Amino acid sequence: MDGTEIGVAGSSESLPTVEQVVVSLLDKGVMIEPQALDFLKTNPHFLRGLDVSAISGGRLTLTILKAIPGEMGGRLEGGSGIDTGLGVGGNGPATMSSSDEGTRILDEYHELFDMKGEVSDFVNHFTSRYKKLSAILRIRPELRSLASANRIPSMQPREELSIIGLVTSKRQTRSGHIILEIEDETGMTKVLLSKNGSVIKKADEIVEDEIIAVRGQASREMIFAEEILFPDVPQASGWPSKSKGIAVLISDVHVGSKQFMQDLFDRFAVWMNSNDAIARRVKYLLVAGDLVDGVGVYKGQQKDLAITDIVKQYDAFANQIDKITKRVRIFACPGNHDASRDADPQPIIPEQFAPSLYNMGNLTMTSSPSSLSLDGVNFLMYHGTALDSIIAAVPSLRKTGYDNPHQAMIQQLRKRHLIPLYNEHTRMFPENEDHMVIGRVPNVFHSGHVHKLGYSVYRGIRVINSGTFQDRTAFQVKIGHHPQPGKIPYVELGTGSIEILDLMRTEEEGGSALA
Repeated sequence: MDGTEIGVAGSSESLPTVEQVVVSLLDKGVMIEPQALDFLKTNPHFLRGLDVSAISGGRLTLTILKAIPGEMGGRLEGGSGIDTGLGVGGNGPATMSSSDEGTRILDEYHELFDMKGEVSDFVNHFTSRYKKLSAILRIRPELRSLASANRIPSMQPREELSIIGLVTSKRQTRSGHIILEIEDETGMTKVLLSKNGSVIKKADEIVEDEIIAVRGQASREMIFAEEILFPDVPQASGWPSKSKGIAVLISDVHVGSKQFMQDLFDRFAVWMNSNDAIARRVKYLLVAGDLVDGVGVYKGQQKDLAITDIVKQYDAFANQIDKITKRVRIFACPGNHDASRDADPQPIIPEQFAPSLYNMGNLTMTSSPSSLSLDGVNFLMYHGTALDSIIAAVPSLRKTGYDNPHQAMIQQLRKRHLIPLYNEHTRMFPENEDHMVIGRVPNVFHSGHVHKLGYSVYRGIRVINSGTFQDRTAFQVKIGHHPQPGKIPYVELGTGSIEILDLMRTEEEGGSALA
């Protein structure tokens, strides 16, 4: 044991959730007794100051919890954030991004270079995924009689059980039933989803490599599923901020492309600098990747570029951003066209490629994904490269997913993972720890990548995919994609209201700037 505290005394951050504590303890080899778990659910203030070094025998008990001094439960000001060890939203302590107390980078990814390129790297990666997501599922009250895969052959026929596992395969029988193979740390078992049962309705959503829970009845050959549970996000109980400010969300600017819409971005900058009642309240601008078009991203790209040097592309992007009033704080993460690793998670764009951006006092570079707190509202920002794989894998999304990208983003929230499956569409870097698990539950989930505006509210979380500043490319024409430039979403930080700035409507057309 090392003496790590789960809740850092003196933290100004909110308490970690019980599920975050369970994950952190499991990662340290500590089990939590059911009585202690029940106690924490109703007494979460005891999480403050919980010292792992005080846990003897590798087990957190009710006695240990009640020994924590009562004053530890109060809200303490000052100090660092909470390290929950949860990947996205919990892979590191919160750090101040500036002297402005309203802005914090809660979590961002930094390359660790701990891979050797061996099979064991993939095994460790998926083991990390299993541990983190199974810890979230284990606290679900629906999961009674939790069993492991190696125990199922010895169970009585029709005995009720629950199991948590990674989906290794999914197939449909000739008669229309669905058979899953799922694996936990003890072995593998099959799960039957009967076409005649209500559980078949969830079959469409299930993808390989994700972690699910199954409740059903045992047999020697398989489990007859009665319910499928995804890790999912909890229902939000309220909105966390009363700020009068606004956060504007954009992505896929693609400076350097011949299809970059200069006039459109100029209109955007003019509006941001204007005395419009909405524009005057804009405090933050979030850019979710593909700041530039990049060089050598795809075969034959050279002919589509107006600027063929990557550093000059970022200089040109800096010139565009420099048109916006300096009172607006800007946060930008990379996308698959940027000069970062072409695999998720993507580290911060290196200064050597974008020195002009690092010289801008109001712009902060971060990773994809990253978690930000802006006036008390938590944003999860991720470029969205994995949306391609999700849309391809979920049958109900194959025809509508690119026109309604928020539907695929909701799947990411339900699965509590930004890259729930690994296939030919996936760009994933399999580090020993899975950093793409959604640990910290956001208030706003912001992505881009598909060049299409889409937004919704899911369990209180504002789910927003911003559009683009790039006109339709030859590649998009070929595959039938229809981008949606000029429709800019923004969030009222005090209410969570999502509004759209429509830059494609003009006064001559009888419209105003706002939709």
